[in-house]
Amino acid sequence: LPHAAWRTAAGGRATIVLIRGEAGIGKSFTFDLLHHASELDEDQLVQSLDELWRQRIIREQGVDTTDYAYDFTHDRIRDVAYAELSTIRRRFFHRAVAASLEEVYAGKTDEWSAQLAHHCDQAGNRTAASRYFRLAGERSVRQFAHNEAIAYFTRALELTGDDDPAAAFALLGLSERAHHVRGDRVHQEENLTAMMALADGLEDESRRATVFLRRAERAEGQGEYDSAIAYAQQAMKRATRVGNHRLEAEGLIRLGSAYWNRGDYVRSEESYRRGLGIVRAMDERQLEISILLHLGALYVYHAPYSGAREICEQALAAAQRADDIEGQIWAHNQLGFLMLEQGDDDGAIAESHLSTGLDLARQIGHRPYIAKL
Repeated sequence: LPHAAWRTAAGGRATIVLIRGEAGIGKSFTFDLLHHASELDEDQLVQSLDELWRQRIIREQGVDTTDYAYDFTHDRIRDVAYAELSTIRRRFFHRAVAASLEEVYAGKTDEWSAQLAHHCDQAGNRTAASRYFRLAGERSVRQFAHNEAIAYFTRALELTGDDDPAAAFALLGLSERAHHVRGDRVHQEENLTAMMALADGLEDESRRATVFLRRAERAEGQGEYDSAIAYAQQAMKRATRVGNHRLEAEGLIRLGSAYWNRGDYVRSEESYRRGLGIVRAMDERQLEISILLHLGALYVYHAPYSGAREICEQALAAAQRADDIEGQIWAHNQLGFLMLEQGDDDGAIAESHLSTGLDLARQIGHRPYIAKL
């Protein structure tokens, strides 16, 4: 390792900022970020980078016409240099890079949330690190990287600790959703138990209702329909008590779904219709899509073919307008099944719907839908 070369080239200052170590800036670092973090003037920085490049310690990686990126030619160089830093110098380094990231990429912190989280964590800034880990997790969910999202949410929760039970509840809720999509019922149950403990500690009926709703969904998914109905009724009771109409409507959706699966189609439709009235009065379009999808599933079995197909197509169109991927998967599944079971000459169209739904389910890694389709 040519220690003398990079120390002579940059006097040690630029190198300290360049080093990524275990977490670092990332696979590459841009000129603007390095300029802000190093506090070197442009001439000094250009000369240092040029010397490091000529000695093949770093390499150039073009980003766009307005900025340039660099990386060490070998991870070993970065790791050894980072290891030489004292603990206090490492913290200073990470704090400087975090501040530079926030300044250079102001307005784009969502894209850099994982790097910001790591630097704030290494710098000892627990509050900022927790916030950025949550943002990184939410971004990973949008990219359907659920394992990565769970890791981010878990670290955010560790940093939050017992200081902010409301924030901890929200993080557990995000983690629980990711586990649900992955079909990991063991860790999902652990999250739900912890969420209820926090809700009880806060004496918060809306949060209790949220946990009951998720338990109802989980029970229904496991074929425990009586338990699902009981959980949904508990959720509605608490939501009504505090005037939370959204949660009340969500409770009616869960109740209608559980009744449908149990074979009580009259109560199922009654529940959906009540919920539809509430969400339309609130102009809650996402929940309206959900209820239309549930009604479509019910009508597949208990309505004339033309009426069932019409409401399923309405649900699909609404989900597409809202860019609701899960809603689209569900609607494609309903339409495909309906056409296969009741349609006359719609086999090709049915297959197209089922194939499209399966492709979307694979795209987002939704295992339960993959299995169903």
